[in-house]
Amino acid sequence: MKTTALDHAALKTGWSASPVKCSFTTCKLRFFACFRLACSSLATFSWRLPKRLLISAGLALGLLASAHAAIDTFEFANEAERQRYRNLIEELRCPKCQNQNIADSDAPIAMDLRNEIFRMLEEGKSNEEIIDFLVSRYGDFVLYKPPLTSRTLLLWYGPAGLLLIGFGVLGVIVLRRRGQNKDRSAAGLSVDEQARLAALLEQNSQDNKDR
Repeated sequence: MKTTALDHAALKTGWSASPVKCSFTTCKLRFFACFRLACSSLATFSWRLPKRLLISAGLALGLLASAHAAIDTFEFANEAERQRYRNLIEELRCPKCQNQNIADSDAPIAMDLRNEIFRMLEEGKSNEEIIDFLVSRYGDFVLYKPPLTSRTLLLWYGPAGLLLIGFGVLGVIVLRRRGQNKDRSAAGLSVDEQARLAALLEQNSQDNKDR
């Protein structure tokens, strides 16, 4: 098997090949192996790249390094437990975010909930027990698909109800404006003009009957 530059960098920094366990130290080594390789590649081809692109790449690498501190690093007992953790944080909503799950949110409360879920998984809690615990603290809003109960009717049908109300209000406004336009058209004619219009309409109606 051909050894790549990334493999060499991983070996030098102690890259762990374990697909399940990922301790803080191991994840840090993995990150810095990739970071070192990216910096090395950037330095190698820097003379070929425009100055603006070099500056942008440097800023991106700096942001990547600073963001690494916020990455969650947990050590799972097995792959099944890791998958349960991923499913839970992707299916649960961040209580303080705008339509964002716990996995994607960088809010402090989302980070706390990820730690709490991991702790409960280590204690042997089931998915139902974890979800019930979070619902008891944050309500049904924490669920992307809350159960249909009397308390969650607004969550299920609230958006559709607001949409129907909006269409109803719009229809009433349109009908009122049409009625106002007709009244204005009739009010714009003088008495003689209205009489002549009525006579013309009457004559037209009589002609149609004769035919």
